[in-house]
Amino acid sequence: MNANQRQNLFEKPLKKAANSFLFLMLSAVAVFIGIQFGNLWYHFDINIIDNIDVENFKKTISFAMPIIETVYNSGRSSVSLSGEIKEFFTGMFGFDLQAPTTIFSAQSALFRYYRDMTEHDSQGAGDRPGQDDADHRDSTGTGNGQGQGTVPQDGDAKDGKVPGGSGTGEESGNGTGEDDGTGGKEDPAGGKGGTGEQVTESSINSDTWPGSSIAWASSISWETEEEEKDDKTDVVEVEKIAIKNNTRYKIDVEALLKKPLKLDMSKKGPKVLIYHTHTSESYVLKESDLGRKDMPSFNSNPRYNVVRVGEELARHLRKYGIETLHNGTVHDKVRDAAYSVSIETLNSYKKSYPSIQVYIDVHRDAARSDKPKLRLTKEINGKKCAQIMFVVAAEGTLPHPKWQENLSFVLKLQQKLNEKYPGLARPVWIVEARYNQHISTQSILVEVGGDGNLLSECLESTKYLAEVLNEVLEECS
Repeated sequence: MNANQRQNLFEKPLKKAANSFLFLMLSAVAVFIGIQFGNLWYHFDINIIDNIDVENFKKTISFAMPIIETVYNSGRSSVSLSGEIKEFFTGMFGFDLQAPTTIFSAQSALFRYYRDMTEHDSQGAGDRPGQDDADHRDSTGTGNGQGQGTVPQDGDAKDGKVPGGSGTGEESGNGTGEDDGTGGKEDPAGGKGGTGEQVTESSINSDTWPGSSIAWASSISWETEEEEKDDKTDVVEVEKIAIKNNTRYKIDVEALLKKPLKLDMSKKGPKVLIYHTHTSESYVLKESDLGRKDMPSFNSNPRYNVVRVGEELARHLRKYGIETLHNGTVHDKVRDAAYSVSIETLNSYKKSYPSIQVYIDVHRDAARSDKPKLRLTKEINGKKCAQIMFVVAAEGTLPHPKWQENLSFVLKLQQKLNEKYPGLARPVWIVEARYNQHISTQSILVEVGGDGNLLSECLESTKYLAEVLNEVLEECS
């Protein structure tokens, strides 16, 4: 081997090593430059963000995309095959495989057709099926009492409401904003909703069930806690708090107001969960439609139903520094199964977020379909606000031993509302049911307005409700 060959033998690996070293150096320089540029860009963005008027920015975003902070899932941290199968059968057939009595639900489309046919044969083509059946609770009232329409019972077969039904119960709504009671749901008859924004037919869910009865809720659909609305039940005022007690229990308002709340605000994480068992309940969208009975009472678009109201309430609570979650899951795809579906959501959140202290189920009220849509208003600070009503579930058919702790919480809220904004809160409605309020000792169902209220009126009410919630939580924690 001559000298040239030996030189080439050593030069080749040296060149490869030099090239590799050069490549590594260039890579390191590129990474360094990238990091420095990224840091520079980050600080540049931070300076821009620091100069933004946060409140104006939030208002702009809230107006353009009002539901951006809402969670549209069940809050599950995991998905099980059995759970998915259960959901499939509940959604498809209207019954729960783990609750055999629900298989007999007359709400299921499969059974509804059969019932329509049999009733048609027995009563004649012109008769509505099952209207006189005592099991279907087509209650009526005199119109002089406090009522509620969206207040369902476990399994949601209690109020007799379906997206195309009128519901049950008493009412006294005349659509004027001076009503003090109501009953079941109004029939969401066809018709296009309107608003300041363009609303298309596809954004309105006005599904009805042709040929179905307005009193479809079967008393054997679930382990029922039938809501027996009694028009003869008087509104009683104790400690300046009006209550309509539809239970067998005696209520010691003074003692409950003094009763301390079991709150633990020290846990890290969200403290409030807002959700909607009857997610598709909606409102009137523009003033020109006020008083019209043919406007739909249900809407699948979350910008125009109770989800929008829940998001506004969550936004106000966050302003007070209360970490709040808002769940927009549609629980009422099968109306009768809504409460059995929403309890799954609540259990998931309770497991995932043990810090949650307050659970708020936001609904809206309604009158019967043969009455004008229910509009409940109170003027505050020169603006019309939708009246609100707290609904407390007492122990009935299903166990609910700590229900009076929920009532204690509600009474404190009601007292505070009465002190600060007299007339905004309607009498507290107490009924023997459960409504999933066993999930917590600070679990409330609140009806914000009625299906005859403008959405804007209901949004206006949320800031006062949030204010009172904040004050009660601060005082009691």
